[in-house]
Amino acid sequence: FYTISFKEVNDRLKDGRTEFKPSAAAIHPLERRLYILSSAGHLLVVTDLRGKVQETYRLNPSFYPQAEGIAFATNGDMYISNEAKLGKATLLRIPYQPRPKAPAAGPRTLKSKTAANGAAP
Repeated sequence: FYTISFKEVNDRLKDGRTEFKPSAAAIHPLERRLYILSSAGHLLVVTDLRGKVQETYRLNPSFYPQAEGIAFATNGDMYISNEAKLGKATLLRIPYQPRPKAPAAGPRTLKSKTAANGAAP
């Protein structure tokens, strides 16, 4: 059972203009952290296993128009699925890159051009 503080999420975004309504979550197999996807607000929030917010990412709506699912491969690669919002459903693969020792403060934008089949979406 996790309780995620909207205030913590909003404070990290610094612009105060977001929605956070989790639609999917998964635990990273190597990092042992919880990744939470919010289609509303186009967010990916990373917490420790107690629910303490550690990182926030804005999802680029061009790649993630309606992100509704998240999963990880055993090697750490992340997969995000998008519902078919007036088009085709997509499954994007984000190759795992170990995080730096000291994560940067503030929000970042998650970008990906790699689809599940290796082609650009």
